[in-house]
Amino acid sequence: MKIDLLDESIMALISEMETSAFHLLDLKDRAKGSISNKGGYLYRQWREGNKWKYERIEGNFKTQVVRLNDLKNQYRRERERIRKLNKILIKAGFFAVSSLPEQILNLLSSKRVISEHGILVGSFAFFAYQTALGFSLGKSLTRTSDIDLVRPPEMQLAVRQINLANILDRLKIPYKPDGPGGRAVRYVFQDGFKVEVLYPHIKGRPKGIVSPQHSGFADIGAQELRFLNPLTVDPIQTVLVGKKGPIPVIVPNPTRFLLHKLAVSSLRKQPSKIVKDIAQAEIIAHAMNERAMLPDVKEVMTNFRGRKIEKYLASGIERLKARNRKLGQILRDYFQV
Repeated sequence: MKIDLLDESIMALISEMETSAFHLLDLKDRAKGSISNKGGYLYRQWREGNKWKYERIEGNFKTQVVRLNDLKNQYRRERERIRKLNKILIKAGFFAVSSLPEQILNLLSSKRVISEHGILVGSFAFFAYQTALGFSLGKSLTRTSDIDLVRPPEMQLAVRQINLANILDRLKIPYKPDGPGGRAVRYVFQDGFKVEVLYPHIKGRPKGIVSPQHSGFADIGAQELRFLNPLTVDPIQTVLVGKKGPIPVIVPNPTRFLLHKLAVSSLRKQPSKIVKDIAQAEIIAHAMNERAMLPDVKEVMTNFRGRKIEKYLASGIERLKARNRKLGQILRDYFQV
């Protein structure tokens, strides 16, 4: 197996784009709307969905109008700059998200669902490791039909619940709720593409569905997933490469994602999903090994202790070893320490 690792100049560009993309989210919020003068008071006003929002401000009307217009111009210039940086990454061979997934991810990021108050997991998190670890994925392993989200309890403190349907309605693309037993855990669009909500499985109880009260979303529950807890520890900020520009996201620490993929591969019933899990794990392990990051696995292994998870993780490591003897042996040695 061979993947293309990027040189230091591209890594420096990625670092700049990550910082700028998150700054752009804040700048967009500060630059939106217009200035109004009502009853002798100044307000910044803007629309959110079908409602007007107002923020009272101080100062001179003309001065505030000039200040807001300056912010708008600054936002447009910065947006164009990072879009140019994004194009460089696409030319370097990065896989770029496009079409409906890009629209959804951009919306979820701009509304802080996956850029502040929640974590993007699953295949789209894997795509984001292109920038986090500095490798070119090309077109391999880029097929997926869902966006997976999780809002662990510690990320629900500032904003207890988010109405996901209200956000997705802004796309003006039809979708419907779906889930086992009539309990919605995902929204399905007409072409079958899904936005699914996950939640860490609570030890000692059968795997099932948690209510909106616990999922972090006011309108939809969440499907419990085993071994998800370690993914929510120490997540990182990075960007997904999109066709139209970078998408700021929070994703699991890549070391934890690697071990999670190895463990869940042992739970899969579909051979194609097992192959996909191990292939993703191999790419991440290879990139981390080339960048001298694989020793981080030793410390993170402590979060993957327990009779069942150790059993499944050991099986996953053996699968990786059968595919890549060198990487499998390194992880096996760490696991047995």
